[in-house]
Amino acid sequence: MIRPRHILTAGLFAAIVAGGLFACKPEATEQAKKSEAWLTKFYGTHQIRGGWGFFGAEAHDKNVLVAINVPTQQSLDLKAKDADEQASIIRLFACPPSSELIWSMLDYEGDVIIQARSGGNVFADIPCRNLNPKGSVQ
Repeated sequence: MIRPRHILTAGLFAAIVAGGLFACKPEATEQAKKSEAWLTKFYGTHQIRGGWGFFGAEAHDKNVLVAINVPTQQSLDLKAKDADEQASIIRLFACPPSSELIWSMLDYEGDVIIQARSGGNVFADIPCRNLNPKGSVQ
């Protein structure tokens, strides 16, 4: 006979297992953690083109995710473009120039990933590697 206590125990066990599976993420490397701190300082002292705003940086595995807030109208304009043009514009506006120290701080396989956001939602994840050497942040 199945008792309410058994159902509760089974439900709790399933929730713990599911939570553990979804909560697991690769541990950030030491280089990525140092890069996160550097990028937070960098974006705090450099204005991003177009009135875009720095929201935060987070080390994730060998990469650093950088959340950038894009004004609503500009985000709508970007979303209307094809993926290559959208990525090119986001890189130009938001990625650190190739001459910046960050590129020697990250692991060889690491990258700065720009998460373009509008209204609190991410609409594009754009890697910065192979950036136009002219740079992007004023």
